[in-house]
Amino acid sequence: AVVSTLSTGDGAQTEGKVAVNIDNAQYLSVEKFAFIEVPEVIRVFPMDTVREGGINITLTGTRGFTAITSAKIYYSDGSNTLSENATCQDALTETSMVCATPALSRAVNI
Repeated sequence: AVVSTLSTGDGAQTEGKVAVNIDNAQYLSVEKFAFIEVPEVIRVFPMDTVREGGINITLTGTRGFTAITSAKIYYSDGSNTLSENATCQDALTETSMVCATPALSRAVNI
């Protein structure tokens, strides 16, 4: 498959029709396929939770949250992943979403 897209070069969303070549014939999609910027998290609130997890936190970013189909929250001590959770809700807006904090999966000295 060959994907044709428009490129603005400034980080804006780009889109175009998808072209598929089969046996020397080209077929174009009816709808446009879009590429978007990767979401960037710039704020997490609140910045603390309990060992058992389950506290809702709001992630705020610059763009692209409505394009996320599955989000996971990880807790790391800097070198090891200590827990993870996949209970994020759908994005509230293009720039924010809510996730439940994970429980610590092993003993950690805090």
